[in-house]
Amino acid sequence: MGNALDTLDAQALAERIRSCDLCELHAHRTQALPGAGPDGADVALVLDAPGYFEDRSGQLLQGPAGLLVDRVLGACGLTREAVLVTSVARCRPPQSRTLRTSEIRQCEGYLFRELVLASPQVVVAMGTTPIQLLAGRGLRLPDAHGTAVPATIAGLGVQVLAAMDPRAAAHVAELDDRFTLLGQRLRELLHGTAPAPAASAPAQPAGPGAAGGTSRQLRLGGTGDLQGGGPG
Repeated sequence: MGNALDTLDAQALAERIRSCDLCELHAHRTQALPGAGPDGADVALVLDAPGYFEDRSGQLLQGPAGLLVDRVLGACGLTREAVLVTSVARCRPPQSRTLRTSEIRQCEGYLFRELVLASPQVVVAMGTTPIQLLAGRGLRLPDAHGTAVPATIAGLGVQVLAAMDPRAAAHVAELDDRFTLLGQRLRELLHGTAPAPAASAPAQPAGPGAAGGTSRQLRLGGTGDLQGGGPG
């Protein structure tokens, strides 16, 4: 376990991520990718891990997926430069396979520290791994696409908006259209016009099956020491 992350500023955190060797993924990467975005971003976009081209370019959301996300953000009056773009894991898994639980556990502390530093109102969890980590295993794609649940991350209250991974949606016309509609839901959450979530009991950490209106409580310790439910 590394030293606690809760004293690191954004620059120190990015340096820690770039040099991380906590799990075997570091042996396969071209580079590790810290999140990119301004301080005080209203929106954070969270993917599962870098893909092939992202690993080489050092930037998440390349090509058609990036254009698709830009359309969604544009519907809310936002640009890519105005949001935090990050991921659960910072290194590309071999052959872009599904992340293992041990890899998620080693890396999730970086994500949670980035979110605390950025303090977004809405965290868009893009794909099954980010959704299960941030919103609970009770939400499953494709039905969960566009569903928002409240969560608490190291004392930071956010709305987690579940979404398909744009890197998959961009190559299927039907999914492309459905993904674009996410812009309306995001705009509702940002401007307070979304339906209020069901009341939840505060201060009770949610288990792995948390979903719907249940507030998800996640507490940051050191890297690999995030307290709360996640993929199991």
